[in-house]
Amino acid sequence: MVIDTEAVARLIYWLGHTGSVQYPGSARTYSYILGQEIDHVGDSVLDVGCSTGIGLAKFAQVGFHTMGIDVDFCALQIARGFYPWLDWVMFDVSRAPLNQASDIVISCESFEHMEDQDMAFQHLLAAAGRVLYLAAPNGAVGPGNNPLHTHEPLVEEMIARVAGAEDFNLTAMLSTTTLRPILPGTDAADILYVIERKSK
Repeated sequence: MVIDTEAVARLIYWLGHTGSVQYPGSARTYSYILGQEIDHVGDSVLDVGCSTGIGLAKFAQVGFHTMGIDVDFCALQIARGFYPWLDWVMFDVSRAPLNQASDIVISCESFEHMEDQDMAFQHLLAAAGRVLYLAAPNGAVGPGNNPLHTHEPLVEEMIARVAGAEDFNLTAMLSTTTLRPILPGTDAADILYVIERKSK
C-alpha cells in the first residue's frame, strides 16, 4: 500500500490546530443546513469535501440518501472507519465534473482548498438539483495564512460567480458563527452562501 504523505501531513496539521476531526464552525453549519432541509428527508445529499464524514452522517442518520467525496485519502479512511455503511468516494471536483446530480450539494469549508475555484464552482452548481450550500472563509477578513488554503474568496467574488450562473439565485448569506444573515462588506470570518436553483 502506498501512503499519501501529503495527506497525512494535512491531517496532522488539522488535528494539531483543532484537536478534532471536525472544525466546530463546520458542526454548526451542518446542523443549520439539516434544520433547513429536515422537511426534505429522503432527498439526496452530496457533500463535497466531506473530510471525516461527521457532518454528512447527520443527514444519513435521519433518512437522507448521502454520498461524501474528498481528495484527502486519510480523511476518507477515517470516514469509512466511522461510517462504513455510507458511500465515500475520492474525487476532485475542481478537476472534473460529477457524473450525477443530487438534490442538495454541500461544500463546507472546502472551497478554499480547491485549485481551480471557478471550475469547481461550475461543477458544484451542475451537481446541485435544488440547492448548493457553500461555506468558505471571508477573504477580506483573513488572516489568510493557512498553508492548506489555495485562495480565500472575497464576498464580491462569490456574488459575481452566482450572478454569472443564470439558473441560480443567491438567496442568503449567513455568518457561520452566528448563523444570522449578513450583507456585503461584512466582517464575518466565515460565510455560508445559500444558492438555489431557479424554479422553471
